[in-house]
This record gives sequence, C-alpha cells and structure tokens, in this order.
Amino acid sequence: MKPLEGFDVQQTNFDVWDGSVASDFAGGTGTQLDPYLISSASQLAYLASKVNTGTNYSGKYFALTVSLDLNFLEWTPIGGNVGSTTRIFHGIFDGYNHTAANLYVNVDTNYAGLFGYGGTISNLNITDASVTGVNYVGGAAG
Repeated sequence: MKPLEGFDVQQTNFDVWDGSVASDFAGGTGTQLDPYLISSASQLAYLASKVNTGTNYSGKYFALTVSLDLNFLEWTPIGGNVGSTTRIFHGIFDGYNHTAANLYVNVDTNYAGLFGYGGTISNLNITDASVTGVNYVGGAAG
C-alpha cells in the first residue's frame, strides 16, 4: 500500500481505549488505494465486533493511522471462536509500523491475540501484552 496522508509517522500519539466500540471506521472504502482507516482503538474494536458477528472483509484493506493503548482492558480477538462458530478475518491489515500497547486477552478458546484467526497482518508492533488462550496464542495473531 502507498503511504497515506495524515498518519502519525512519529508514533508519538497513542489513542487510549476506554472500552467503547465505534459505529464506523474513520474513512476509506476498503480498496488497496483507499483502505478503511482505523484512527482509534474503538474503531479497531468495531472491526472486531463486525468480524465476530459474521463480516469477514474478504479482500478488503485496512490501515492503522495511530498507535493504540488498549489500556489492559479485556480485548476480544478479531476473529476466532465465537460460541460454536469460528469467525475468520479475510482482510489485509497494515499497521504502518504503529504500536498496539497494553493488550490484554484472556479467553478459554483457541485463536487468542489482537487478531484471533485469519487475514494478513503486517507492519504492526505489539508491546506490553498479556495473552491467554487454549491453542494458537500470540500477541499480534493467534
């Protein structure tokens, strides 16, 4: 993907998550040249909510525009086991070398991480993470 205008390229600003879920992304149409923009932790939680209720975003592109402080609030992985169903993220997520810090995942299922299952995740840093699950457990992806 090409660099996007308006990114916090110095990565000095962290959006601190308050546990809320946004109602949409910051912009974009999901194409490679116009990815869905994620400019807050609540927008990343929106992505998790959409994937975990059945939207797989097959072939859609995402760009993280700021670093995120997930505040050690309980995070639900993007994709993975939801009840008896496995939800799969089929999108392409570029973190643009931003950071997701203070990640806390504690699930009693497989696929535990910021992303649980599926997709292509690149250029994303994870710091200060506590991730617990059954099988397929990781920071960025289970």
